[in-house]
Amino acid sequence: MTKWKDIYNSYRKLKIEWENYGCNISLDSLLFETKEEDFDNCINVLKSEIKNIVLQIKSNITNAIEHKPVEDVYQAALHMIGTSYWEIDTIPPKLHVYRGQRKDTWPITPTLLRNNPPQTEIKKDLDRLACFCGVLKSHKCYALNQYPAIAQHYSSEAKVKTWLVDFTYNPWVALFFASLNGQNNDLGKITCVSLGEWGNLSAGGKNPLYDIKKIDIPTVPRIKAQEATFIETHPDLIEQYVAMEMTFKQREGLLFEDPLIGITEQNLLYSLHDSFLDFAKEWKKYPSKGRLKLEKQSNDFNPLTEDDYLAIINSWIDSKENWQKKEFFKNKTEREKILGKLCQFHLLLQKEKKNINRTARSLFRLENAVGTIISRADKKLTLKQVIYDYIQQADTKAAKKKIQNILNSI
Repeated sequence: MTKWKDIYNSYRKLKIEWENYGCNISLDSLLFETKEEDFDNCINVLKSEIKNIVLQIKSNITNAIEHKPVEDVYQAALHMIGTSYWEIDTIPPKLHVYRGQRKDTWPITPTLLRNNPPQTEIKKDLDRLACFCGVLKSHKCYALNQYPAIAQHYSSEAKVKTWLVDFTYNPWVALFFASLNGQNNDLGKITCVSLGEWGNLSAGGKNPLYDIKKIDIPTVPRIKAQEATFIETHPDLIEQYVAMEMTFKQREGLLFEDPLIGITEQNLLYSLHDSFLDFAKEWKKYPSKGRLKLEKQSNDFNPLTEDDYLAIINSWIDSKENWQKKEFFKNKTEREKILGKLCQFHLLLQKEKKNINRTARSLFRLENAVGTIISRADKKLTLKQVIYDYIQQADTKAAKKKIQNILNSI
């Protein structure tokens, strides 16, 4: 037990009993929405014992919000309660997905592409995946795109790799997985992704970033329990996206669980009657009618090129009405010249991932640079003027210098 777990449990207990205490607003509204000048008046109706508990929770929630990374996973949970980014989408369509990772330094990369494998290894892994999906199809009936998603969910048991990335619709599930097997001195991380932002960056699938395809399989017990979804898109869209994140200090043996909202290790990992679990471990012993032909958006897993970035920029221009109305360079040669330099610059930044933070080389920076060009289309701009936002977002002097050196090389 930790201080923050105690406070979190006090909050949950108080929320269950709240309607019995005569306060005319909800506990969450009191803690997170009530103005300071009105707070005291709201809690004056409470008994002194309950009032003290509310004051303690209020004080510590404020503390949780002001310090990052927070002290442990339960302080992270207190922060999440009062922040709109971490609210579950209860009405379709679901606009956000979440992912929890035990170490904040781990990139969000499909298992098939981790550690930059050679094409021969990718081909070998895809062949194994096709065999697994073929066996699965011989015994279970699903849509063709759901077989690789099931494979991804049971990838550790089946020892297969896919081009999909697993997320959840439930931020509390993400928090559980972020703290699972946490080790001292590590930082856990949960990530919130806006599917709307992803869709805008990919222009609804009209550029080389591909469409954002979600694969849901609510009939598989463990997938249903985890509210999991499986995302297919270009890896660079994931890698160059700046998401809302929360980091917390790992405490060995401290796992986020909350039985009141169904978040327990038993519920999420050890669902009863999970026939897929044993199947995934022993799939090679089962007969098969042949390998499954894998359906994916592209066979090309290579990083984006300069031409790809130019196609992305043009798709943004075509999809944004306010950009279309701007007179975008009377001189077509000038337009192509500045955009070409911008694409070259952005590509070179991606080759310095270890030295330049994601925020400073993200697709948002590219989008802002294009916006700068369009808003000042009546002027002849230099690349330095266009990429100002990139430099501003660099988090260290070394990163700023690296960006400046790339600019000078073009």
